[in-house]
Amino acid sequence: MKIRIFALFFGDYYDLHDRLVTGLENTHGIGDTELRVWLNDVSPKCSARIKKCLVRTGGTIEYEGKNVPKYHAMRRMFEPLKRDGDQLDWVVWFDDDTNIYKPDWIDVTKKFITDKITPVYIGEKWFIHWRPGQWDFIQKATWYKEKPSELIKGRPGVNFAQGAYWWLRVPELRQLDWPDPRLSHNGGDTLLGEAIYQQGWPFHVFNYGVKPNDAKRRGLSERPAGDR
Repeated sequence: MKIRIFALFFGDYYDLHDRLVTGLENTHGIGDTELRVWLNDVSPKCSARIKKCLVRTGGTIEYEGKNVPKYHAMRRMFEPLKRDGDQLDWVVWFDDDTNIYKPDWIDVTKKFITDKITPVYIGEKWFIHWRPGQWDFIQKATWYKEKPSELIKGRPGVNFAQGAYWWLRVPELRQLDWPDPRLSHNGGDTLLGEAIYQQGWPFHVFNYGVKPNDAKRRGLSERPAGDR
């Protein structure tokens, strides 16, 4: 099973960045896994620590410079894998506030995948209720299949993988052309959950050894996509 890990780092938050890259360095077999990172306005100290990790793991920097909205960065990072002819099976996404606390997280997740039937999308389960304007935004998506919204506690909404850490199978990523080009910085995790739901694909809840969103919110903030 061939996976590629993508990670987005922002700002001068050395403790967070050190925690994530230490978790990656300690991951069993990380040298057999591609690692690609994006550095948004990262301080020199943080940059040096991340680059030290990349030397140890064989990873590469996709970008280092001014702050770019998350989904603009993600789209640029994913674009090559939509065109290349390799046999990449999964992408794994990390925000820099994710905490890897079990070194066998990849091995255990791979076993989880092989034990399941047609897994596509994996992560820690969250849910939201749609705000005004968001369902209109969804109905204009190329991936919208005219399925009515899920009802969660009696109200329209979606179950989704928390956006700081998730796995997505590459054939489905290509089919969705993910991320949606209308996305900027906020709301992409909920939209991915809806895109998966619209296709009728399964969402498997699993985040062994990894705690996403394990810090206070920092940096750029926007209204969620479609919210009015």
